[in-house]
Amino acid sequence: MIRVALCILGWLVAGGAYAASPSINVERGNIVCHAVGRAHTLTQDGQNSEPVLSPDGHTVAFIHQIKPSTDPEFPQEAIKALWIGDCKTGKARQLQGPASKKDMFGSVGHPVFSLEGGYVYVNLVPGGDHLVIRQISVATGKQKPVVDGELEGVFRTGPYRGYLLATQHTDIIDAQGHHYGGYPYYIFKPDGQIVKRIAGSEEWDGKALKVWWIREGWQVW
Repeated sequence: MIRVALCILGWLVAGGAYAASPSINVERGNIVCHAVGRAHTLTQDGQNSEPVLSPDGHTVAFIHQIKPSTDPEFPQEAIKALWIGDCKTGKARQLQGPASKKDMFGSVGHPVFSLEGGYVYVNLVPGGDHLVIRQISVATGKQKPVVDGELEGVFRTGPYRGYLLATQHTDIIDAQGHHYGGYPYYIFKPDGQIVKRIAGSEEWDGKALKVWWIREGWQVW
């Protein structure tokens, strides 16, 4: 009975904490935190996107567009920065941005918090097949390269908890011995070390990838 009561209590506490976490929306290009009975608009300029909530339940990372692309056919040429906001205070600030017009950090996108929320992983897409993942410290804004690849998310449960799920351009050899370039999924440690390549995943789309991790009983975001 005591064990059951403790399990129920733990479930109620966790459920209460989850319920208290705000929902994050983009409204007319601004980041808005909605909590019970109140809302905080973190930005006002209408140039923001891709908000993601930290495991702490109140810190938000998002992408701020500094300068739009001059060519409508190449929206990826817009210059962007990584911002951080707080749903408790309603304040936001730039965490990391490009140091110059030629700095590839201006192509930043797809922020993902680390398991404990101390870092934000981002994709840099400067062009072509060259895709880069970097890790940014929430406390200092210091950045460091992780690995060439495109981040899908961080494992939140399972044996790879805290590791990264990402695609990486790979020279693949088919059954006939032909070489071709593909983008299979890999599991990486936070320092960029390869743990494993997921067999056959070069043929997967986003739906197939989610089916795979759900079947394994894992959570990734």
